[in-house]
Amino acid sequence: MVNNVILMKLALFLARLLNVYSILIWVRIILSWIFPHPSRQNWIYWMGRLVDPYLGAFKSNKSVIGRLDFSPIIAIGVLSIVESILQYYGYYGTITLSMFLYVFLAAFWNYGLSIYFWILFFALVFKTIASFSSNSQMWGMAEGIGSAARPVTDFVRSFAKNRILSEKTVNVISLILVLVVWFMVKYLVGWLGTLVLRIPM
Repeated sequence: MVNNVILMKLALFLARLLNVYSILIWVRIILSWIFPHPSRQNWIYWMGRLVDPYLGAFKSNKSVIGRLDFSPIIAIGVLSIVESILQYYGYYGTITLSMFLYVFLAAFWNYGLSIYFWILFFALVFKTIASFSSNSQMWGMAEGIGSAARPVTDFVRSFAKNRILSEKTVNVISLILVLVVWFMVKYLVGWLGTLVLRIPM
C-alpha cells in the first residue's frame, strides 16, 4: 500500500514535469517563427537544445501536408497521452483499458483531427475570400495558405466529373463539406469516448 502511494505521487510529479516540458515546446515553436537562428548567448538557443531532440524524433515526410509540418503537434500529442495516463494513475492508483483508450481517443481528437480541421477551415475561408476578390496579391497568398486544403478541393472537383466548376463554387462547397464532416466527426469521437468509458476493465 505504501509503495502504491509513493508510485502515485511519483506519477503525478512526472505528469507535472511533462506538462512543463509541453509548455516549453509550445514556447520554442512560437519563438522559432520570430527567432529562427538564435545565437549561443541567447536563452532561446538553450531551450532549443532541450526540446529539439525530442521534436526531431517525430520529423518525417509523412508529417508534412502542403507547407505545414505537423510533427510538433504529434510530439505534443504523444506527451499529452503519457501525461494523462500518469495523472490517472496518480489520482486513482490504477490504469484500466477504458481509461487508456479514452486518453488515446481524446489526444487523437485534440492534437490530431481537431487541429487539422481548424487548419482546413481557415485555409478554405482565406481561399473563399480570395476567390471573390480581384486582388492578385491576395490570390498569390491564397495559393500558399490554401495548399493545406488542396485534398478537399480536389475531392470536390472529382465529383463534378465533366462539369467545370468555378473556383468560387469549389471553395464554398469545400468549406461547407469541411464544416459538416468536422461536426460529424466531433460527435462520433464524443460518442466513442462515452462508449469506451463503459468498458468494464
